[in-house]
Amino acid sequence: MAVNELKLYLTEHVQAGNWGIDESTFRKRWKEVVKAIAALKDSKIKFDPDDFPEDQIFIMSVDGVNFTIREQRAKNPGSHWYDHKSHSAGVSYEVAVDIRRSRILWIRGPRPASVSESVTFNGGKKSDKQKDLNCLAAKIPEGKRAIADSGFRGSANVSTTKPGHSKEAKQFMSRVRSRMETLFKRFKDFAILRHRFRHDLDLHQDILYAVAVIVAYDFENEHPLFGV
Repeated sequence: MAVNELKLYLTEHVQAGNWGIDESTFRKRWKEVVKAIAALKDSKIKFDPDDFPEDQIFIMSVDGVNFTIREQRAKNPGSHWYDHKSHSAGVSYEVAVDIRRSRILWIRGPRPASVSESVTFNGGKKSDKQKDLNCLAAKIPEGKRAIADSGFRGSANVSTTKPGHSKEAKQFMSRVRSRMETLFKRFKDFAILRHRFRHDLDLHQDILYAVAVIVAYDFENEHPLFGV
């Protein structure tokens, strides 16, 4: 029932009828199982800086992914939820993927969609006196780098495509970024992330982690990401 709800995101009224149970029972059970799947995230989504060859400089790709939500009129209303991609309310997550292997290394969020990718990655703005020490930029070892798009330009420990790069370097970075888009497409193959999220926002993180765990298992057993 839980995976069916993640995949199809039908109304609870319809799902309860499909499964022949009471709506309140369906509502309780699918959320319990989703939380249980999401709890596997620490075994499937983890970043260990020591788990890379010593001579490998580019270790990950990083990007932000946005999802649409209902307007937060009752809780923390404001323009900070505005998502310029969907022109509506949304949240964003920071996601990092291993460049050489089909592994999700990092997911952080949700944050209001208006928060820039570079601010999330660097743990704050350049003018901030105090930065978030748990940000991804602070966890990348010295001498190692992430590959990202122009939204991260100027960030610490990040390489983006520049006019002076060789054709081969540009093609490499393009394929790395394409792998991120493939991952996000796999996330949004689940209708609960593709459509506007109509449940309480507090549940959204568990939803994404549950989907990410399922996708991670799929990487290992059936459909890995393409190589670079």
